[in-house]
Amino acid sequence: VPILIGLIIYFKRSRANKLSINPFDEAITSLDGLQQIDLIESGFIYYSATSVFKSYLNRRLSLSTQQRTSKELIDLLNSLSNSEPYYEQSKEQQTGLKDLLNRSELYKFAKQPVSQEQKRADLFFISETIKTYEQGYLQKLEALTVVPEKKNRFKQRVIISIATLALVLGSLGVYGYFTGYQNLWDTL
Repeated sequence: VPILIGLIIYFKRSRANKLSINPFDEAITSLDGLQQIDLIESGFIYYSATSVFKSYLNRRLSLSTQQRTSKELIDLLNSLSNSEPYYEQSKEQQTGLKDLLNRSELYKFAKQPVSQEQKRADLFFISETIKTYEQGYLQKLEALTVVPEKKNRFKQRVIISIATLALVLGSLGVYGYFTGYQNLWDTL
């Protein structure tokens, strides 16, 4: 029984630690690890790299990407770019990602050989694409937190204006009470 309790606690803690890792840091670390590997076949490297990219999109942007083909993924990212200005990609980036995903299918399924330079360039491109999406995510997050602050500032200004108006009217009322309202109107 103590062993069972220990295992339950271990798995809960490991799952909590796994969820607390930043998806961006995890993706960049994984891609850096793939950069260091030289002797593994290209299919494994491209499978791992596209899995890291899809996992990042799934965890950070809540997009269901794991079961999508390359074409479906490109269509999804294009629609995201069109609907969310924070994730807008240049035509060059869109074309580069499309070419990279098509190339990765050749390497994964056709077992076509890949040069070390091409592998490094592709991993760098995926890394830069993830960084671009992360910047868009952070800009969107910042915009969502700035808007409530602006609304709060507006509310504060309205409350201050109403309080000032009430204070001025109250002061005039008290002055008019003590000096007479006719004298108050003559003074104004």
